[in-house]
Amino acid sequence: MSRGFGALALLLVLPLAGCATAPAWGLTAEDGRTHLFRAVDETQQAVGGGWRSQDDPVPRGCDIPPWSAGERSSALRIGTTPNDPSAAGELVARTWLDWGYRVTQSTVGAITEVQGRLGDETLVFRASDAAMTLQGESECVAVG
Repeated sequence: MSRGFGALALLLVLPLAGCATAPAWGLTAEDGRTHLFRAVDETQQAVGGGWRSQDDPVPRGCDIPPWSAGERSSALRIGTTPNDPSAAGELVARTWLDWGYRVTQSTVGAITEVQGRLGDETLVFRASDAAMTLQGESECVAVG
């Protein structure tokens, strides 16, 4: 009986140990930032149009369970009016799926929204008859 309990205890402790030391990808903070900004830049290029960057230059703090300090970077881009908001959303969804993101799409009124997740990294694209926005947050990566 004690042998079975030991195996159970090991199964419960191993996942927690991995979370405390590093995120799923094992990235550094710079790797997370680079990955996020590459995804945002390449999404902009795929969609086209003019874009204005309002990226936050300072990483934000975040927590990695159980109680480890981490940081993540964030990006915000504002684009010109798309020719066809729905087509732009479809293009972004296909692009992110090709890159391995889990993608959800929705339409609220005249706004098309696409959300993509890859690990803890999140991207959100919105398009309407008025403008496009693209925002994202990198993976929460352990620091120090």
